[in-house]
Amino acid sequence: MRKDRYIVFANLSEAEQFVETLDAQIGEHWADPIPHPFDDRAALPWNDKYLSKVSELLEERASLSVHDIRKEGWNLGYHQGRFAKASAKLEDALCGRDALELFNEYPNFPAFRSVFYGVLTALYGVKEALRKTTSKLGSDATDWWESEFQKIKADPTLSLFYEMHNSDKHSLDDSILHPTTKFFGYRGPAPQSISGEGVFWVVEEGTKDERRAFLPGAKATFECYLVTPSGISDVPAKTQLDQVLEHYKQLVWTAKKRFGDS
Repeated sequence: MRKDRYIVFANLSEAEQFVETLDAQIGEHWADPIPHPFDDRAALPWNDKYLSKVSELLEERASLSVHDIRKEGWNLGYHQGRFAKASAKLEDALCGRDALELFNEYPNFPAFRSVFYGVLTALYGVKEALRKTTSKLGSDATDWWESEFQKIKADPTLSLFYEMHNSDKHSLDDSILHPTTKFFGYRGPAPQSISGEGVFWVVEEGTKDERRAFLPGAKATFECYLVTPSGISDVPAKTQLDQVLEHYKQLVWTAKKRFGDS
C-alpha cells in the first residue's frame, strides 16, 4: 500500500472511530491506526489516489508527510513501541555479529574490520536510542539509564568496546584489531601477497581506485584479537563482542519490561 501521508488524530479512540467510518464507505478494512509512543496521538496512513472518493472525510484534519512522521518517532515497521529504535539498532548489531562468522575460514581482514566496526556503531545507536527514549519518560527512566550507563563505563569489557567506537571516530589510531591467520594451504590464482590479513591481489594500482582484492581458495583459520594497553588480548574479539551484545540485549529487554513498550 502506497502511503502518501499520514492523517493525525488527537487520540487512538478518535482514530479508531474514523477507521470504522472509512471502512464502511470503501467496503473493506483500510488500515489500523498507529499510536504515538510518547503522547496520546494516533496516525493513519493515507493514499490520496485510492481514497480520493472519500476525501471529504478528512475535513481539516492535520497530516504529516512520510518523512516527518518518521522524524517525529512514530513506529511504522516491525519494531514497535517506545523502544523501537533501540530494538532496530540492536538487530543491526546482531546481524553484523552473524556476518563475522563468514570469515572463520576465509581470511579477509578489511572486510572483518568493516563489519566489526559496523557492529560497534550499531551498539552506539542502541545506547543513544535508550538515552533519548528514557529522557522522554520521566525521572525514573532517566535515573535508570544514567545508572546503567555508569555501569557500562565501569565494566572493563563494556567500557573497552564503548571507547573503541569513540577512538575509531576521533583518533587516527588504527591498530586496535589484530588479525591472526593459520594457513594450511592455498589453491587459486597467483596472489600478490599472503599474510595474516589474507590472500590478496592489488587492483587498479596507481589510480584512485587502487585497493586490495581478497582471493578465496585458502585453507585457513582466521581470528582477530584486540590490542589493549596491556598488549594483545588472549580472548578472541568475537568472544568479547558476544559478552557486550548480551549486556545490550538485556538492557533493551529490561527497558521494555520496566517502562512499558507501548
